[in-house]
Amino acid sequence: MVWKGLLPHDSDDNREVDEPASLALSFSTIVEELFLLLTVFQADRAAVGQFNKDMAVLSSRGDPLIDLRLAAIEPMVTKLLIGTAIKNRWRADALIKICGHSIGPWLVKVGRLFDNGEEQVLTLREGCNKIIHADQIEPQFLREGDLPPFLSGVVVMTGEKQGTSWKAELDVSNYVRASLFNTYGGIDFPRGWIRL
Repeated sequence: MVWKGLLPHDSDDNREVDEPASLALSFSTIVEELFLLLTVFQADRAAVGQFNKDMAVLSSRGDPLIDLRLAAIEPMVTKLLIGTAIKNRWRADALIKICGHSIGPWLVKVGRLFDNGEEQVLTLREGCNKIIHADQIEPQFLREGDLPPFLSGVVVMTGEKQGTSWKAELDVSNYVRASLFNTYGGIDFPRGWIRL
C-alpha cells in the first residue's frame, strides 16, 4: 500500500512511501492521544486556578468539577501513556522490518532511570518499555499558594526487572515530542534537541 502526503511536512511533496496500511491506521490515533496527554498536563494548572476562583463564589467546598478532575486525571494519564507507548513500540518495530534498521528518535532523552541505585538516561525506547511494564505509574503534582495540587509535567514509574527494582522519571513534554518524531517516521531533529 502507498501513502501520499500523509505527513504534514511532506504535504506539498508528491513522494510516495511504501508502508503497510496498518501503520496509517495508528497514525491519527497516536497523534490524538499525544495531543490529549500534552493538553492534560499543560492545562491542569490553569484549570486548578479557575476552580479555586470558582470556590470563592461557591458556598461549600464540594465542587463537582474538582471531584471529577481528582477521580479522572491519574487513570487518564496512565491510559494515554500506555496506549502511546504501545503504539510507539509497534510503529518503530514495523519500520525496522520495512527499512532493515532503526530510524527515528529512539536515543532521545525523555527522562531519568534509576536502576540498581545508578542514575541513567531514560531514552524514548526504554521509556516506552518502562511505561508498558511498570507496576505503578504516578503523575507528580506541585503546590502553589492556596491552589490545589496540579500536574508537574513529570510521571514517576516503578517496577521490577529480573528481581531488581527500578524507578523512572518521565518528562511528559519530551516524551510527547519524541513520540511525534517517531510517528512522523524519523524526521530530522531540530537544532538543540537533546539527543545522546
